[in-house]
Amino acid sequence: MDVMYRSGHYHRRYSQRETDRLFRPILHGIFVPEDDPNSFVKRDPGPDLFQNRDWKIFAGLANPWGGCVTNPPLGENDPRNDHFLNPESMEWEMLRPLFHALVEQEIDEIIHMGGQLPEPETDNLDSLDDSFFGAVTSPPLQDATFFAYSQHPAFVIGEAYMFSRDGRWGIYGSTDGFFVCGGEPGLIDRVFQLAGGEDCLKELFYRRFRTSNSNELWRSMLPKTSIMLGMCKLSGWDPLPEMYDP
Repeated sequence: MDVMYRSGHYHRRYSQRETDRLFRPILHGIFVPEDDPNSFVKRDPGPDLFQNRDWKIFAGLANPWGGCVTNPPLGENDPRNDHFLNPESMEWEMLRPLFHALVEQEIDEIIHMGGQLPEPETDNLDSLDDSFFGAVTSPPLQDATFFAYSQHPAFVIGEAYMFSRDGRWGIYGSTDGFFVCGGEPGLIDRVFQLAGGEDCLKELFYRRFRTSNSNELWRSMLPKTSIMLGMCKLSGWDPLPEMYDP
């Protein structure tokens, strides 16, 4: 492990060997493994993402490793936008209610791991600069999570994970612009409260879909239909009619 300082924050980097010992067991305790026939984390997503079926879940259409937006996410003059506003940057952060809830729970470290499965044999078990199968950490701040993007040894590009050492919550998401967050009911209820209610997060999800779907260029950047429908099912939300393939 080493420590890096980037953009005003300290971060830790862990080799694959360290990650396999410290973090991969936690990851496997949170998420249904990719080789499970019901796993959501497959080319054809299945119905299950989290091991604990009692967890509460919500989805979002934003990049968890850089998901700030410069326009009010719920439209102009909607007071609920303030739940997502960073007053220093004057940008809106889709995970701000989650990070606030984590700090309240005295969770001050987020672990980031790429979605790539470790190779059976590698010469990079102890490398911090060449491996794709290690982990990096950040404080629970949106501008700090960007450190994990393209940063060895986690190298978050495409699908990846966020969680903490206590294993009480987790995010599976993509730098292409979507995520699913699940956690213990008490923790996620607090996230809902800080976000203005679960209905606010659901409306935000629908609104961001409709905005992208109405733009020919942005439409191609939406997750494929099976992922969109899977995110709705995991969250317990009804899909919009336009989410289905024509």
